[in-house]
Amino acid sequence: MKDTVQIQPGHCSEIDPRRLFSVAREVIAAPTQPLIHQGARFLYVSKGEGTLLLQGRGYRLREGTLVAIMPWQISEVTEVSAPLTYYLIRYQLDAVNLALKSLCSIAQDDEELLSRIEAAPVVICGGRGAERIDSIVGLLQAEPEDSDGGHSSAYAISLIIELMILFCRQGQGKEGRASAAAGGGAAALYLYPFERKADHNGAFRHVLHERGLNTQVHKGGERPVLL
Repeated sequence: MKDTVQIQPGHCSEIDPRRLFSVAREVIAAPTQPLIHQGARFLYVSKGEGTLLLQGRGYRLREGTLVAIMPWQISEVTEVSAPLTYYLIRYQLDAVNLALKSLCSIAQDDEELLSRIEAAPVVICGGRGAERIDSIVGLLQAEPEDSDGGHSSAYAISLIIELMILFCRQGQGKEGRASAAAGGGAAALYLYPFERKADHNGAFRHVLHERGLNTQVHKGGERPVLL
C-alpha cells in the first residue's frame, strides 16, 4: 500500500453524500488507489473477480460477494482478474442506527449487529439470501428519497436494516464466509479517527476524535498513523 492514503472526495461518482442513501452501479477494470471512506456503504458484486484490501486484510471478490465498509475505513482493489461490476449502496449510518435502536428490544442489539458486521465485513451470498439482496438493491434504486413526506426515507431505512441482517445471516454459514486472500494479515492494521459513542437516545454514532483529521494518512514506523 502507498505511504499516503487520500480521503475519498464527497462527489466522486453518482453517489450524493447529502442524501440518506444512494445507489450506483460501477465497473472496475484495473486496481484502484487506496481510499478512506467518509460514509458507510455496501458493495455488492454482480460480475467479475478480484481482490479487495480492507483495513489491511485481503478478500477475494466474485459474483455474490457483499462487502460492508464502515466510516473512515480504508479500502483498495489490489487485483482485477476479470472486470468487476458491483452496486454501491451508500447510506447515513447514524440515521439507520437510530432507527435500528428503536426496533431493538435489548439495548445492546444494535451495537452487536454493527460489531458483527465490522468483525466479518465480507460475505458470499447465495440461494434465497442472494435473491433477496438483489431485490433490495432494485427497490432502493427505484425509491425516490422523501417523495411522500418522509415515508420513502422510512422505507429505505427498513430496507438497509434488512440488508444488514441478511449480511450477518449470510455470514453465519460456512459457505457464506469469505476467504482471505494472500497478503492480508493482522500486521497490516490501520488507525482511523473515529469511535462509536452513545447519544442521549442510546444510539451509537461514529464520532471524530478531537484531534481532527487531515486528508491523508501517513505511514510512520510499522503502521500508518494520522497526520
